[in-house]
Amino acid sequence: MLLRTILCVVVGLVLLVSYSRPPGTPERTGRHVDKSKVRKFVMSRKFSENGERKLVQAEGLKLEPYKCSAGHWTIGIGHKIKKGEYFTSITEDDAYKILRQDLAPLVNFLNIHLKTIVTQNQFDALVMFLFNIGETQFLNSSVFEHLKSGKYEEATIPWSQWINVTVEKECKETGKMIKKLVPVEGLINRRAMEIQLFNA
Repeated sequence: MLLRTILCVVVGLVLLVSYSRPPGTPERTGRHVDKSKVRKFVMSRKFSENGERKLVQAEGLKLEPYKCSAGHWTIGIGHKIKKGEYFTSITEDDAYKILRQDLAPLVNFLNIHLKTIVTQNQFDALVMFLFNIGETQFLNSSVFEHLKSGKYEEATIPWSQWINVTVEKECKETGKMIKKLVPVEGLINRRAMEIQLFNA
């Protein structure tokens, strides 16, 4: 009887040592996520070559200034000509150089503001979307709200509705010029391309 009691105590101590862990030490399981590694991964995401090809396909390549559907003077691969910039024409190499300069702050912006894990295709599609609508519009969009909550499928619903540009039209009743949202076929096709890439 005494021997059995001693054996039980010894076994209990062995089990206690085996399953105990120092205070404050996180339990390591198959589902454990190292948050520091996730943070480093999120901050190191890049726009891929495939994403760049898709963006060039969506924007087109123009070596001389032109007006986009929204009425902005543009050149190269969707580069809106800024105040103080002056172009008569550029080379194809120039167009790609300007594009990558335009993309760098957008990639950084997404890495800072979008903390949820996304695939490379999803990240590329979001960069394309952001390139088109801008940072402020993106932050205020329901697309971003859904993404922050990890609701990827729901995010594509309002995403598909970003198909309008603002144009000035004459009001028939008053004869005054008014601003009106008008859907553009190019944007309809672009949103479809972005969402298809996002879901790939």
